[in-house]
Amino acid sequence: MADALVGYAVFGWAPFACFVVGVLYFASVPAAAPTLGRIASVSYAPASALLFLVLALNAPTFRAWSLSTPLFFAIQALPLLLMSVSLASIRRPRWVQFILAPIALLCIAWQVTWSYWSVYGK
Repeated sequence: MADALVGYAVFGWAPFACFVVGVLYFASVPAAAPTLGRIASVSYAPASALLFLVLALNAPTFRAWSLSTPLFFAIQALPLLLMSVSLASIRRPRWVQFILAPIALLCIAWQVTWSYWSVYGK
């Protein structure tokens, strides 16, 4: 039982942390900003977590499709693109960016690594 919980914790902390970062970013965006802009500014965090869950949990399906490595990394670049747009478009307190952006980058790197290993088995 403990081994299973440790395995789930190692596997699932990054998507959970991405969702938490997204919620914290959403809370830090000024309420005067349009709702669509607020949602767009935090979309990278849930997008990264969902991408990880789709790739990691459906790895045999993607292996059967012979997902090419450049396509894999192009798909993985989407959350980074959304993050750069988010950091440039919405003004929020600087301390929020200095704290949450590195956490989000760490989570995204962890998810890319595990997704790669689950899809390609390397």
